[in-house]
Amino acid sequence: MKFLFFTLPFLIPLLGISQSSLSKDKWPIRYVRPNGYCEKIEFYDTLSNRLIKSVNLVDNDPYNKFPYKIIKHSSNYLNYYELPDSVRSKTDYWVTKNHLQTKTKNVTPGFVTSTIGYSNDPSGGGYAAVAYNLVTYNTENITVGIHSTYLIFNSKGDVIRTFEHLPSGAAGYVEISKDGKYLLISSKTLVDSSQEIGKPMIEIYDINDKKKVYSEIIPEADDMLFPQIVNHNMFKIDVNLFENGDIIKVFDIINNIKYEKRYTQKEFQSLIRIESNGILFKGENGHSYFDKFTDYPKQTLIK
Repeated sequence: MKFLFFTLPFLIPLLGISQSSLSKDKWPIRYVRPNGYCEKIEFYDTLSNRLIKSVNLVDNDPYNKFPYKIIKHSSNYLNYYELPDSVRSKTDYWVTKNHLQTKTKNVTPGFVTSTIGYSNDPSGGGYAAVAYNLVTYNTENITVGIHSTYLIFNSKGDVIRTFEHLPSGAAGYVEISKDGKYLLISSKTLVDSSQEIGKPMIEIYDINDKKKVYSEIIPEADDMLFPQIVNHNMFKIDVNLFENGDIIKVFDIINNIKYEKRYTQKEFQSLIRIESNGILFKGENGHSYFDKFTDYPKQTLIK
């Protein structure tokens, strides 16, 4: 039996981004990846370097504990379950009817598995977000649903907010602002309002009241977008257009503005590094110049 399944790329800092002066062994939140994927998140007292709490991601996966027949295991110990007839009728839990990957009429859930994603702020922030994604296949092995549960941790390892079982798109990246107020989710639509399949999208939630404050489908992109935190509480994404250059989008939720600029391929190849408030480039005369996000020519309200 073959499964068409989603995998989560494990998050790594984008090449060229300016790193924090704080070394990783001093970060309050650290990721443990002994086998190439993140097995657990550890929370430390930065003064004494004492381990406060360790969270095993697989053990805490709410979608990896079903009392159903296990068909197989993935490489990172996540299970594939065969759903018994007694629970297949609960389609509201298993199926996301408005997010179908295909126009199949068969929405009878047959099998489920899960994927795990996590935030990866490269500057040693004080919050972490973990995404648990339940992927449902019908009896013909076609994806008919994805739901996600998001856990927000503070620097002590306490869960301060939970988003439970939200209908979502294809599993992607998550990032959380440094003040712990906003969660950005980068994924792919299964079917959007225009009936276009597989378009990258971002959603931003207010963590306090769990309300979605912004969403955007980005048709120019051909894959899920890697979010990064810039200028403390702003999110940045890079839409790679290959030979047509790059579009940088920066979302300032506090000030309700999206900054956007398109760079040519030649301009972007001269990138030296990404700073917290802009990008440093090498000019044609050999002198570097700095392009601030807040000086971008396209600025639009986002709420």
